[in-house]
Amino acid sequence: MKVLASLFGLLASIVLGTATYAQTSISTPFGFHTQTIQHVGPNGKQGHFTLVGSPAFTKGSSTIEEIFGISNQFGLAQGDFTEADKIWIHDPETDYWSQIYYQTPQWPFFTEGWKQIGQGDLDASTVKIPQNASIFLQSGVGVSDRPASHSVAFAYLLNIPPCTNYEAKPGTFNFFSRSAPVGIPLRDTSLENSPGYTKGDQHNSADVLWLPNGVWNARIYGYSQFFYTDDLPPFFTAGWKQVGKGDEDMGHVLLTQSFVIQTKGPGGNIAICNPFATKVTTAAPGAPPSPEVDVTIDLDLDRFVVSWVSAGRNIRYSIEAWDEWSRQWSRVIVNDPVSSGERIYNWASLEMRSAVGRIACEWIIPDMQ
Repeated sequence: MKVLASLFGLLASIVLGTATYAQTSISTPFGFHTQTIQHVGPNGKQGHFTLVGSPAFTKGSSTIEEIFGISNQFGLAQGDFTEADKIWIHDPETDYWSQIYYQTPQWPFFTEGWKQIGQGDLDASTVKIPQNASIFLQSGVGVSDRPASHSVAFAYLLNIPPCTNYEAKPGTFNFFSRSAPVGIPLRDTSLENSPGYTKGDQHNSADVLWLPNGVWNARIYGYSQFFYTDDLPPFFTAGWKQVGKGDEDMGHVLLTQSFVIQTKGPGGNIAICNPFATKVTTAAPGAPPSPEVDVTIDLDLDRFVVSWVSAGRNIRYSIEAWDEWSRQWSRVIVNDPVSSGERIYNWASLEMRSAVGRIACEWIIPDMQ
């Protein structure tokens, strides 16, 4: 496997050693992100809640088994419902929270597998997590030697439209997930132009954007609060502000993978635009076939792994990475040609925390058929 350590990191330029041709096809983009799960609360006890952004899959909503593994390959603490980690999934239509956990065998009451609290021994592995929704992970109390926190990782193929649409309910907290693993500066999201977002001249009237920050304070754990105001001299200039920071411009702050919108207005459609989206798909007539990409997380080696099957030795496969600061794709790895049917593997360290990539496919010898 070729390492992607420079991928998404150094973004070095690579000059091809042999000539390639203009016909290029691009794979479905892929990516990963990690988030820190806080197990211990301010009282020193386990059972803490962490807001987690669910992955954006190409096919829409995904099931518990697809994200966490049919046998809990994700590695949540397991046991009965009093001691296992719990996945909280919100239904905005009913305002009901489902609680899913991985049950160890407990004859004659429970078989092993994913269960939902209140549903007995019924299989809960097919419960869906809606696309672009956030979930909560509640740390269980059954692990005596657990650290205060640790990181979890999600790998996925990306479905990134120019703008992602959400429906914010009025007068409540709405739990959403960013549509890509790379950050988007608040000033570039266009969130403030959404018909469902209420601006305000101070945070008591504006809808409030809550972003996890992982920092304890006297009132609440782990969130910074932001709002958008129009120009209001001499108190505010137009732009994103942080509660408690006066008129300081916060447009550079990156939208986190998971976030909450507290609606103080009527709510409605929220559209968050992504400058990355318009640069995802490119193709040329006569280009090689685009590969079907598989992605996974290797927990043993702390790696994000991407693989695909070669369509022939006359095709050069390169990894391109998205740089969220320059907003450009950069070629970072060029794989050696391999025979048709041979699987190619590349990987990146999870220490990078998040990344987006794609595969560019070019003829080395043009297809003469």
